[in-house]
Amino acid sequence: PPSCEDLDPHPASDARRATPSNRKSHFSGETGSGWQTATFSPAIQVSRWHVYVVGVFMPNGNYSLDNNYFLNNSINKQLIASPSGGANGQNGLLRYGASAVFPERSPGTFSSYGVDFTLSVRSPAATPPIVQQNSGSTSGASTTVNLSLPLETTVGNSLLIGVVSEASVATPSGWTLDKSLVNSNGTYLFRKAVTVEETSWTVSLGSALSAAWWVGEITGMQASPLDVSGSSGNTTPGTSRASASIKPSAGSRWLVVIAGRKGANTALLEDVSFNSSFVKVGEAVCSVTTSSCSAIAVAAQSVTASGSGSYSTTASWVTSLANNNISAYYKMN
Repeated sequence: PPSCEDLDPHPASDARRATPSNRKSHFSGETGSGWQTATFSPAIQVSRWHVYVVGVFMPNGNYSLDNNYFLNNSINKQLIASPSGGANGQNGLLRYGASAVFPERSPGTFSSYGVDFTLSVRSPAATPPIVQQNSGSTSGASTTVNLSLPLETTVGNSLLIGVVSEASVATPSGWTLDKSLVNSNGTYLFRKAVTVEETSWTVSLGSALSAAWWVGEITGMQASPLDVSGSSGNTTPGTSRASASIKPSAGSRWLVVIAGRKGANTALLEDVSFNSSFVKVGEAVCSVTTSSCSAIAVAAQSVTASGSGSYSTTASWVTSLANNNISAYYKMN
């Protein structure tokens, strides 16, 4: 890793585009290789799809430098991406001065100055009957997708996995495929009963392509919970997709819709909304910027079905993208 030649404490600051917080901290505890850490207290809360800037002031100069690093490279780490080139605003900015100032100028090299970040992730909020959930993505460098939950599962509950990928997705051992739809992208929904406490699972892809996933632990499902399922989608790009209109049998039912999209990462970052009283419970977008990036959005609704009514929701976004979705209706206790 790069080292910092300046051994004095370096003030650090951050700013969020449009609403900078102008928070400052100082580095300490420099290691033999040169790394040292500054911690913002209290921590800075970040939100998805926003651009943040972290600046480091080195009063004695002697900064680390890797010329042209961000010209064609990006860093994807812990759900945060440091963009390359001019994506989301130019990266690798520098400004000389006697005091800490916003690094708004560039030497024209997209350079890396040996500054890294750490991120503490809170467990996503759970919407009953979801006990806990998580989501993520892969860049397409592997045929293995690793999924996890923050806490150990509870025996007697159920698990659902949603996966969206251009690659074929194999049903994991011990799981049941409740529904899938494959056209320009594949969208899959797997389920299993929790029989042992566990926190992680693996899904295998037919080829090394990007994937987006969601996993949720569900409480209150019946022993044989799947009531009815459906799918909706084609290869024509669009800005919305209505789920199949399906009539569940009478009783307490939990309806879940997995919406899959494919396109460039910058377009997939657009927020997905659902109508008809469905609540979005999870979302993830892969990090690659090619047209083969996959995204997943998950919505759910609890109902007391009469046995004669049908339910559907429409997922909407801005940029026209290839898309599909699948629906499943589960029997609840």
